[in-house]
Amino acid sequence: MVDIVFNPATKKVSFNEETLRNLDPCTREEASQAAVLVNTLMSELVAVNGEVPPAPNVITKNVSVSAAKLVGNASKCLQSGKPEDAIKLLSTALEMVLRRPLWEATMLTLDEVCRCLSPRCDAYLTLKKWPEAYADISMLMLLKPDDPHNYFRKGVILFNSGKREEGKEFLRSAQTAAPHITLFKAVLEQSEKPESREIQITSK
Repeated sequence: MVDIVFNPATKKVSFNEETLRNLDPCTREEASQAAVLVNTLMSELVAVNGEVPPAPNVITKNVSVSAAKLVGNASKCLQSGKPEDAIKLLSTALEMVLRRPLWEATMLTLDEVCRCLSPRCDAYLTLKKWPEAYADISMLMLLKPDDPHNYFRKGVILFNSGKREEGKEFLRSAQTAAPHITLFKAVLEQSEKPESREIQITSK
């Protein structure tokens, strides 16, 4: 049993330190994280200028507008050969959409996350930063498992990381799902050459 303390001055909740000491470290950490979430939710609800809780279809439009602008600028950076600048802009956009209030539409947030991660993964591919690219594609495969572009990205990453056979399987899946995309076919053919050790992507 943990005693909850409410501070009327800061309007924040916390847990009684004495009762926290009786908990094991893992439970203590979980309790601390729960307090952070409750305080975050409370501060966001207080800031709402309207109904509390807000209607489920209410969104913070300026977040979407700002994030879309950053993604657009990042796309221009990629096209002009500045992947490092693109990564900075996309990371800022991602951080922005992940800070949406907790009650806002989850599907909207997930869609915006994908809009940030996809080009950032491409930027990491351009820089041959395979671990960073793999982290992004792992999340994209969870969020959009039916997108052939994600199979293509993962195939390139795996192949160029030394997992050639596994990479070719993903490239084949991408080409099968989207046979009209000439890049997928060209890269798959490149990967199947016996002498091929690294896939070179000249256009996308």
